[in-house]
Amino acid sequence: MTTWYRSGTIGVTNGQVAVVGAGTDWAAAKVQQGDSIYLPDGRPYEVQSVNSATSITLTTPYLGATGAGAAYFVVPVAVAARLIDLSTQAATLVQQFSDVAQAAGVGKFFPGLLVGNLLRPSLRGVADDDTGVNLPGGNVVELVQGGVKALTLAPDSTPSGPVVDKWPKAAKWSTPRSINGTAVDGSQDVKISEWRHSDRDFNAGVLVRTDLPYIDEGVPWVLEVRGNSYGQLIPLRLDVQGYMYNGSCINTGAVSTGAPFPDVYVVRLDDGTIGFWWGRVEYWQGFSVRVYVANLGYPVNRAIHVSDIAKPVSVPAAKEVRVTPVQAAFRGSDAKFAVLESTVGIRQGPLAPLTAKKLIQGTMPTEAPGQLVVAHGLDPSKIVSLQAEVRYDAFNGGSYVGPNSDGPTLPATHFRFRVYRTPGVVAVAVDPGEGVLLLGQLVNIWLEYIVN
Repeated sequence: MTTWYRSGTIGVTNGQVAVVGAGTDWAAAKVQQGDSIYLPDGRPYEVQSVNSATSITLTTPYLGATGAGAAYFVVPVAVAARLIDLSTQAATLVQQFSDVAQAAGVGKFFPGLLVGNLLRPSLRGVADDDTGVNLPGGNVVELVQGGVKALTLAPDSTPSGPVVDKWPKAAKWSTPRSINGTAVDGSQDVKISEWRHSDRDFNAGVLVRTDLPYIDEGVPWVLEVRGNSYGQLIPLRLDVQGYMYNGSCINTGAVSTGAPFPDVYVVRLDDGTIGFWWGRVEYWQGFSVRVYVANLGYPVNRAIHVSDIAKPVSVPAAKEVRVTPVQAAFRGSDAKFAVLESTVGIRQGPLAPLTAKKLIQGTMPTEAPGQLVVAHGLDPSKIVSLQAEVRYDAFNGGSYVGPNSDGPTLPATHFRFRVYRTPGVVAVAVDPGEGVLLLGQLVNIWLEYIVN
């Protein structure tokens, strides 16, 4: 703008920086930052910005009285200042085109720019600033969508990213197989001893894709997961079983050790295959996975991919089955028991071994079915005997009862629980509809073992 501008009227508010025009066209008149606008109080104010044909923002608040429909006029900045600005812009433009000539002009592009959490790729469209191809260097190629890396090709062409997780089943991850694991194209099978390995610390959740079809015929399958319980002494292990029959997944069950394992979801993926998904287990967790059909003489690993991804939708949703693993051994921080000092040694005869008793205390589950599971850490070959008792009358002397799976002396609906023992684990379990007065009660487990 080279002349004064006074078309239309304006409205101002005391203490505000906004100027609202009526019948004005400040953008077309090229009113700009630095121009002076004289307002109804007779004072000149500096224009901070021109927002539209009818909106100006001042550098300082308006000091006069609030009013509307008032006259005004805009005085442009000095011509010399305009020339200096023009010269600066011209120099910047020359530099920018010099960079373009030495880069894109010869077919070279700079790595993308990270703006906040979004990536602006090296090659992007005018209408979509955060989608395109990024060239970060090191022979790596990245496909960026919505500012997020959707696909990354490593220097050896290995793909990774969300696109890989959604890759069509016919892609390079596997060759279609029959129920017995024979590849349609005759390629060599993956032996059951060959595990599929995940990355570490999957935050979104873990999806195990298989090439097992979700079909009607009888297929007994087993999912095995192995890993390290981060910062714990008990390795992580999960075993899940199920049976495909009449288009449904039945007879499911699971047991786990180490870090408490979340529920496992058996889903029918959009390509008609079986998938397994579970949420994040713990910090820095990684897995080795294998899936096989249990009734074959030559089982092969049917797991084809392990990925970090949110829970998929089963197709159809009715095909989803939720499996809750039974915890077979707690981490030390989660086990609700304390190991006490052993009693004075006991010898049954002059030649008998010296034994001692160790007391493990815990709390029964608060709902049935459920079980208290403890890892006693003793050498199983030295355990002489095991006894368990559960308190059932906390308000009248705290009486205890022993296990009576057959209920010969006490009402089965009141005092029924079972004790299971493996080499390193003791489990005290209560069944549905039984042992209702034992839920949430204290448990004493005595282990007598040889000390020398």
